Amino acid sequence: REEETPEDVFYFVDFQRHNAEIAAFHLDRILDFRRVPPVAGRLVNVTGDVLQATHNEDLRAVFFTSPANNTCFFAKCLYVCKTEYAVCGSPDLLEGSLSAYLPGLSIAPR
Repeated sequence: REEETPEDVFYFVDFQRHNAEIAAFHLDRILDFRRVPPVAGRLVNVTGDVLQATHNEDLRAVFFTSPANNTCFFAKCLYVCKTEYAVCGSPDLLEGSLSAYLPGLSIAPR
């Protein structure tokens, strides 16, 4: 990508982690290990696909609009879950990855 993570950013809020997941999937396929679940990059409309689709008030409560007029949200957890570590769309679109895991045939016959 064109951007590097600043040195003072906590690893788990790194905005480039989804690219690593996609790269790991493709490298796994090239090397024929077949150990990584399928991953694809996606653009998610944070407002339309998440905020307007939910009726959960706890989820709605973590959304806010940034000073730059971007739609942002943060997680509720024990560690770095505050507005300082929010994830923001640009203005509503957020780039991420989608991964699918299918259990083995002995666990879930098809």
